[in-house]
Amino acid sequence: MDKLTNRYLRRSRRRFWATGMDEDKQSAYTTLFEVLNIYLKAAAPFAPFVVEKIWLALGEFKVGERKQSIHLEYRPLYSDKYVDEELVEEIEIVRKIIK
Repeated sequence: MDKLTNRYLRRSRRRFWATGMDEDKQSAYTTLFEVLNIYLKAAAPFAPFVVEKIWLALGEFKVGERKQSIHLEYRPLYSDKYVDEELVEEIEIVRKIIK
């Protein structure tokens, strides 16, 4: 969660605060929404009541769709096909440079 708040949100402030709702701003919100959904699914067994409250509140932003309980959703599964080793190495180099 720290990486989400400190890196993504801080670096995307201009995208979120831009006037209008262009494709870039829509993409930033969609990415944030998907990351929060996956994080909440993973955290549900550890903090069930808090996560359920946040999950239902996020569901209010989906037009025409009412979310059911997070505990009825599938848990996210790890898969190697989602890992881009080259990108991970590049990010590590950038982090070292920033430090």
